[in-house]
Amino acid sequence: MYCPICGKLNSSDAEFCINCLADLKTGRFKHCPSCGFNQNKLDAPSCANCGRELGVIVQEQHPIWDPEPHEEMKYAGFWRRFAAIFIDGIVILILGSILMTTFGVAYVVILGEDYVPPEEINAALGCTIMFYVFILFWLYFTVLESSFLQATLGKMALGIIVTDLEGKRIGFGRATGRYFGKTLSFLLFFIGFLIAAAGTKKQALHDILAGTLVITKQ
Repeated sequence: MYCPICGKLNSSDAEFCINCLADLKTGRFKHCPSCGFNQNKLDAPSCANCGRELGVIVQEQHPIWDPEPHEEMKYAGFWRRFAAIFIDGIVILILGSILMTTFGVAYVVILGEDYVPPEEINAALGCTIMFYVFILFWLYFTVLESSFLQATLGKMALGIIVTDLEGKRIGFGRATGRYFGKTLSFLLFFIGFLIAAAGTKKQALHDILAGTLVITKQ
């Protein structure tokens, strides 16, 4: 986050500029690091509360920081995203196969090779396996995309990450919304995925619904 007053780059969660002490949200007041008073005027040489010297900002003022994505963001293109999905598809296919094989081996070990269960038990077992596969896929995408990695294995391989509209890391809840938003893209005959090739921000339908971006990692 850049300071709207002096232009200094600060951390994304900073409230006051480390250089000129200006309020990063409004750009209207100075913060006193001694007493915490945050209503000092920008041209105030000292804190109105404790008298600490704050200094006078002599640099040219910059416009208020715009939280919208700026031109330095490079949005991931459709084919790059498609390649990432293809890799993720292979990964989750392997993970799903391992999970189903594990269930199958456990089934044989517990019940024996010669046991023939009723159809109701087979149906219940099948539903149980599908449930755990669903949970596995959900967690694969949401945990990785909301983690410090901000990307699944496929996205990491292609050098792209998932962010919010400000370029920041998304939370688990938003990652979950993004994941289930893909269901609508499937129901619309994949049109929700294809629109990522047309928009200026390269957002698929689930990105628009969740308020996310897929950008090239800097």
